[in-house]
Amino acid sequence: MPTAPGAAPAASRTPHGLLSLMSATDATALAARLDADLAALSTLEERVSAIAAAIPGRVAFSTSLGIEDQAVTHAIAASGAPVDIFTLDTGRHFPETLDTLFETEGKYGIKIRVMFPDAAEVEALVEFLRERAVGRV
Repeated sequence: MPTAPGAAPAASRTPHGLLSLMSATDATALAARLDADLAALSTLEERVSAIAAAIPGRVAFSTSLGIEDQAVTHAIAASGAPVDIFTLDTGRHFPETLDTLFETEGKYGIKIRVMFPDAAEVEALVEFLRERAVGRV
């Protein structure tokens, strides 16, 4: 199968996040422990705190600023858990979405990191996917 532009072949990719910090066996054990621990907690705030405490290294939450993500953002802010919050700005947001971003930051006294994709990489990926889709539609 062809590789998307800019992506390394699967065999040469470096694991990121949790998998780079622990073995698969340790990650499986952590997941099982968290599953049991979270089942015993009644609020989202408690669960967010437990996840942040259990995961080694940096914990981050990607928000679309939709209603479900606003509930998670509220739980992160209310719990005071050390969870970074970020969003992807594609350059195509409605003004109301940006208003929500700024209002959320103000309401909770937090900073939501805004990430921007590289336009050339996005264009190359779209073209790659378009070429693969020809004849399938």
